[in-house]
Amino acid sequence: MITNSMIQEANLLGRRGHIQRRIPKMKHAMQLVSYAAAVIAGVFAGNMDTATGSIGFAVSATSGIVAFFLGRIDG
Repeated sequence: MITNSMIQEANLLGRRGHIQRRIPKMKHAMQLVSYAAAVIAGVFAGNMDTATGSIGFAVSATSGIVAFFLGRIDG
């Protein structure tokens, strides 16, 4: 049996922030991509004297920044 006090307690827990929404899988994926891009950018940063290192660093840094901001979007 669900009573009025149970409903009020659940409402209070929700307002205090104890009940959290599920985090979308896309947000988790974008956070993972941003971390992976940071690691890859670090690898390419060691080879900045070559063209491959410079281009790889720029591409991975840009993709990491984009993935970071896409992961921050609530939705």
